[in-house]
Amino acid sequence: MSPQFISLLKIKLFLNFSETYGSRQNFSIETHLLFVFLFSGSGKTLQQKIMEDLIKKNLEYTLGEEIPEEMLISLKELSFEKSFDKKELLAEAGKACNYQYFILEGSCYSFYVNEKGDKNALQFAIENYWITDASSYFKGTPAVTTIEALEPTRALLINKNAFEQLCCSHPLFDRFFRKLLQNSLASLHYRIAKTISEDADHRYKEFATRYPHFIQRIPQYLIASYLGIKPQSLSRIRKSLY
Repeated sequence: MSPQFISLLKIKLFLNFSETYGSRQNFSIETHLLFVFLFSGSGKTLQQKIMEDLIKKNLEYTLGEEIPEEMLISLKELSFEKSFDKKELLAEAGKACNYQYFILEGSCYSFYVNEKGDKNALQFAIENYWITDASSYFKGTPAVTTIEALEPTRALLINKNAFEQLCCSHPLFDRFFRKLLQNSLASLHYRIAKTISEDADHRYKEFATRYPHFIQRIPQYLIASYLGIKPQSLSRIRKSLY
């Protein structure tokens, strides 16, 4: 097929999608990813716009207010994009984790390996999520967790120096990252409380309610690990629900 025919086909698919799902103002993350698929051959400008729009929505949602254009310009100057293959490591236990990762496309997870060699899933990240080894990133110590791509993944990377520059030059960035840490700490405390006080059935049902997008994207054995449930027990729970 000629490039002209492929371009016309992409436009037709896009128009059909627009008619079905409404105005651009209502487009979801999935819509942004559809744009990447449809127009990946149309030059870097559109992909860059999609990335900027995704990170802008993430910043504004977390802060609860609109952000000035200068913030996005600074972020663009002090960060960079990188792609990872499936099973490629974004960070590795025992080594320095030098970046915070904002997931633009794909999925990954962090895990800890105990003395028996068992993997314990600690965090999941799909599009619009941030992930790092906080201890290594902020304290400069070796990472205690490993971060691995579950599928081909594209991320925005920010190193520690860039992080400091962003927070110093734009107070809203300092507030944004503080809120991320606060939300992460609150989620950790909530998870610990649920793990030590609720049974497996309740933990999975609540996880599925709070994170339905993870249920569709993350392998079940990893969700079982995250919840502290044996894979066979999770399989039984799922059968009783579905």
